[in-house]
Amino acid sequence: RRSSDLSSLPDKLRHDVSRRWSLKDRVESAERQIILEALSGANGIKSRAARLLGIDRRNLSYFLHKHGIP
Repeated sequence: RRSSDLSSLPDKLRHDVSRRWSLKDRVESAERQIILEALSGANGIKSRAARLLGIDRRNLSYFLHKHGIP
């Protein structure tokens, strides 16, 4: 894509596209963002965030560790 084609995208998306992340990097970034949103929606209560995500608390712990989220 030419940079002029990217000018209509929001800054956040334009930055991601310009970095040309691999699919794996982009999926992990999205996964991290979804986990952070669930934690926020659950007021930081991990068991509630896990329920929102449809996973058990143990899996949430794995993802928190994977993404370096305290």
